[in-house]
Amino acid sequence: MYCGNCGRQIENTSNVCPYCGIVIDKGALIENRNKYEDIFVDPRERYLGALGDGYINSFLTNKEMEKCIAILSDRRVYLRGNMIDFNQGKFGRYNMQKTIDLEDITGTGFVYTSSSLWKLIVALFLLVLIITAILLGKVEFLIILIIPAILLMVSYFIERETLFFIEYAGGCIKFDASIYSLEESKDFEKQIRRAKNAVKGY
Repeated sequence: MYCGNCGRQIENTSNVCPYCGIVIDKGALIENRNKYEDIFVDPRERYLGALGDGYINSFLTNKEMEKCIAILSDRRVYLRGNMIDFNQGKFGRYNMQKTIDLEDITGTGFVYTSSSLWKLIVALFLLVLIITAILLGKVEFLIILIIPAILLMVSYFIERETLFFIEYAGGCIKFDASIYSLEESKDFEKQIRRAKNAVKGY
């Protein structure tokens, strides 16, 4: 069997991983393997980890993909949901299913995007005009100014994203990691790197 923490192959009788020292919960390993057997390409694959557990449970129950989910086995990464796919010079945002072999992964990481600063500046300028209109008693200007100010502020904060990316031979997948905790996303990235090391025999 394989350690769910470091991804290395260990004895089936092991209760503790000799490489990373974590206690092996065999019940959880069996439960997760059975849970994902419909998704895994090969029934011999071992479940190592997942990103977006709550969404995964919803997907397994209802077959609906509200957000992007990622499941890691000892051989592949399975992605389901809304992703940005860059492949053969073309990129777009799609609701898709993608399976990437660990040996094909060339890199993982995070991209932190920020929204256009001009939206925040214009929104603040409009707020100053709104306050001025209130002080001068020109209430009729409030309706004209308040709606664009709110829309610009909302747009500014919505556009800020933390994208998790997986580069593979021939392309790159990115998806919104800000729906999970940053710690959970970083832990999942480490699990991918450990599993890839195990495939390479490190």
